[in-house]
Amino acid sequence: MIYIMSDWRKIFDDALMKTFEQGAVLFRRGDRVHSMFLVRSGIVELERPLTDGTALTLNVATAGMALAEASLFATTYHCDAIARMNSEIAIMPRATFLSALRKQPDAALSLIETHAKEVQAQRSRIETLRLRRVSVP
Repeated sequence: MIYIMSDWRKIFDDALMKTFEQGAVLFRRGDRVHSMFLVRSGIVELERPLTDGTALTLNVATAGMALAEASLFATTYHCDAIARMNSEIAIMPRATFLSALRKQPDAALSLIETHAKEVQAQRSRIETLRLRRVSVP
């Protein structure tokens, strides 16, 4: 028997579509979490403003990637989301997204799988960054 897991992105098939121009802000750190997002096209960066006036890029979301999904169970966003090029974004109320995951366990497992792979990749990047640099005399 072949088992095909439902892709969690299908939850967004009937979501509101909105276009954000380059430089537009989707949300700011501290804004209340009301929606979940899926990048359909373009690039959106998640940034955390630092006290020195610079911003730390936490994630770069491209087509097919969720945006700020770590805020699914938070009350406020922990970073800013800024379109780095014209981007088309699917937007869904958080409650609707959660309800769809409850009704579609295969989609929920697909989302967990996606995030597990992202955590593995992030850990690999951290490990690489921790490697000692070789200096040339």
